Amino acid sequence: MYKVIVEHDHDTENPNDWNIDYQCYSSSPKHSNYKQDPKHNKETQDAYPLDCYQHGDIVWSLSGKGHQCDFDTARGVGVVIVPKGEDPQSTIDIMNQYLNGEIYQVCIQVETHCKACDRSEWDMHDSCAGFYGVESVKQYIAGEVVGEYKLEGVFGNEL
Repeated sequence: MYKVIVEHDHDTENPNDWNIDYQCYSSSPKHSNYKQDPKHNKETQDAYPLDCYQHGDIVWSLSGKGHQCDFDTARGVGVVIVPKGEDPQSTIDIMNQYLNGEIYQVCIQVETHCKACDRSEWDMHDSCAGFYGVESVKQYIAGEVVGEYKLEGVFGNEL
């Protein structure tokens, strides 16, 4: 018997370290995506100003487009840099998920029975990490895990 466990991935990289073409920076040293005076190549990249809404979570958005609150939204305090002509929203979404800890790992455990002590134990069988957002976890489980491990009823009320 197998058990699927979804938990937070605590060993993630800052998305700004992945690819120099897609960057999302804050002008505040209080944020992990802070960079003083970020530069971009104006011939090959576009830069868009960002607002930051903080009230429990951190939500970056294109300036003037996201949640606007006089008390909790700082306007124009960040920048997103993407290749010319590309939509910056996916870069913003990934950074929001990173900053809010919405990155998960899926662990597959297998039940083994100890004949000597007549008890069952759960041992790690397989794992995969780095899923941004719950939807990507659901897609992975439905597409990879369910078929390979012949699981049923995975998407009860857990996800």
